[in-house]
Amino acid sequence: FQAGIDPEEVLRRAADLLPFAAALVDVFVEAAIVAGWFVSIAQSVLRYTDFILTLGVGEVRRSHGLLTRSSGRIPLDRVQSVRVERPILRRWLGRATIVADTAGSAATGTESGTGVVAPIVVDTRVPELVSIVLQRPGTHAEDLEPVSRLAIRRGFVRVQVPTVLISLPLVWLVAPWWLAVTVVICGLGWLWARRRWAAIGHRVGDDLAVVRSGVFTERTWFIPTAKVQSVAVERTPFQRRLGLASLRIDSAAPADGVVTVIDLTAGAADALAERLAARSAATAFAADGV
Repeated sequence: FQAGIDPEEVLRRAADLLPFAAALVDVFVEAAIVAGWFVSIAQSVLRYTDFILTLGVGEVRRSHGLLTRSSGRIPLDRVQSVRVERPILRRWLGRATIVADTAGSAATGTESGTGVVAPIVVDTRVPELVSIVLQRPGTHAEDLEPVSRLAIRRGFVRVQVPTVLISLPLVWLVAPWWLAVTVVICGLGWLWARRRWAAIGHRVGDDLAVVRSGVFTERTWFIPTAKVQSVAVERTPFQRRLGLASLRIDSAAPADGVVTVIDLTAGAADALAERLAARSAATAFAADGV
């Protein structure tokens, strides 16, 4: 009889259990995601059933709810930005969600907030509703300018570095076939990086800035240049090495007040910042400072 623990035997048995543990974790994660989807769908149905949107004088009113009826209004002169969201499933179905962010007012005693303009609307109605809320015609998310193609490289590296660091021990401990899995993941990471770059777009006009991003959930922000509170150009050490920069646009919106356009060329980021700052400064402030 020999007491003690054989380290090699422990490592071998642990390596044998790794595939089973990974599969078990994968099942739990997928089950949690599916359950979360069902809960989210049920909450949306209960909250937004019988949604009614009414255009009034200087405002839009909404009422909705199946069990608990809710109502509210969105003052159009307080709207700081409009956000159009398209999760991947709704994009396939040609649907979108429109949200308006409003700023508070000391003069009228109103608070900042976020209001749903339309929980689910067909894509063809989106420009019309966005134009109504922003009180300006011709609002659309077409003809957006792309960012630098170096964003593909940066996105790929950021995803694949942790993947490789996790996969190499598995190749050594479990089996060499994990190397093939790593190669497949790298290929998918490259496709994701290209899709991420294609999803990013921007356009800065005389009175409106439009920014789009998001792979799985596409988000498009419409920000009147008169509502821009500040702009900033940021450069991380990795961006400086590639001659890139990110543009931050800050409005008085409470939730997503800061919108960032990543991985622009440094010159383009500086030019856009100067243009936005000039357009915002040329607009007179309202009586309550917004």
